[in-house]
Amino acid sequence: MNHNAEIILEKGFAKPASSSHSMPSPLFNPRQKLIPNLSPRLIELPEAFEAYSELKFMQAGSVRDSWLLKNYQIDGNKISSRFDRKYHSALKASPSHVVPTTFAAVAQHLAFIYGSELFGFDHQREERIKLWPTEFQNQQRNLIAEEEDLIVELTVNYIQHLRSNMYMAEAVASVNQDATMTMKCVVYTI
Repeated sequence: MNHNAEIILEKGFAKPASSSHSMPSPLFNPRQKLIPNLSPRLIELPEAFEAYSELKFMQAGSVRDSWLLKNYQIDGNKISSRFDRKYHSALKASPSHVVPTTFAAVAQHLAFIYGSELFGFDHQREERIKLWPTEFQNQQRNLIAEEEDLIVELTVNYIQHLRSNMYMAEAVASVNQDATMTMKCVVYTI
């Protein structure tokens, strides 16, 4: 896979990527925070990818929020996807809205796709990275009730090489710029 990737140092200096993957060699300061920069790429999906959460609040009442991701667009340190939502609630007076647990699952999914691309792995054929979120901070200015043609975007703020196959990353995800989620996660290559 050739993604013409490079790493841009936090202070703005660029270093070329290695030929095997786009993360820095061990010669880089392991504590340096790097901003990844992948070449623009559109990944079409043969069928929509569904991510959902289902929460049971009472014996007879649950809420399900399903997101159907249509494609992935990668550009620089960002990955985005257009999606439609399906909302079902057995609860009274529960309007359709983005459920934060679904948002968190999709943010982690986008981080997995971006990380796979960054390290040069085919996310559809093999699982070569593990992501363990260590922090989530969610902010929502408005209730997001739209169900068609929404955009979720993840911006990777930095990735930091900690040791051999272990990294720390921070990213911010947003839905239609009405909700944001900042997350830090440990990334392992396997």
